[in-house]
Amino acid sequence: MIIMGVAALFGLIGVLLFGAGLGRVFKLRFASGFARTLGGGFLMLLAAVSGLIGVNLGTYSRLTYEQVVATLSFTQEGPQTYLATLELPDGEITQYPVAGDEWRLEARVLDFHPRLNVAGVDDRFKLDRLSGRYRDVADETGDKPRSAHQLGAAGLDLWKEVNDRFPDQSFVQADQYGSGVYLPMADGAAFEIKLAQSGGLKARGLNDAGAAIARDWR
Repeated sequence: MIIMGVAALFGLIGVLLFGAGLGRVFKLRFASGFARTLGGGFLMLLAAVSGLIGVNLGTYSRLTYEQVVATLSFTQEGPQTYLATLELPDGEITQYPVAGDEWRLEARVLDFHPRLNVAGVDDRFKLDRLSGRYRDVADETGDKPRSAHQLGAAGLDLWKEVNDRFPDQSFVQADQYGSGVYLPMADGAAFEIKLAQSGGLKARGLNDAGAAIARDWR
């Protein structure tokens, strides 16, 4: 990643400058020594911040066009109780117990400033949560079991800090919105979930059971 490369470059220059400054201080060249030491320390701090931003960005995937982000299939294990199988495009498969009548998949989108898009920096996304929901609000607010599962690493939320502190000057618009899609669950139903370049999730049935749900649900 470019950000990690910049962080490494700043770190290397900072260390060299810091070391050179200390050498001058030991030779009693205090003015130039302190200047180089402070400059090196600043560059090392900048490298650390850039590295943290790069780590956070690494928890997201590129969003360059409408793309499949997951497939979901369900096996009913009891009344309003299902086992969801989530498969990601890289082949990773994970199973989650989901309670309710419907499933909901949510994603978090990083929306970069258009000037960065023009420079080749793509918007990014990550799947955030899989949960169950009840069709009847009384069930949702009552004592029925609830289920919600965090998907992937939470990451470092530096983007929120940047936007909170510099709302007008920031090049990055992140955590400004999330995207979600939900449909009923049924035994044997399978769905394909896509994320559009606009950041919206949508689902379609992958088999007869899933297609019937997506077609007939009201």
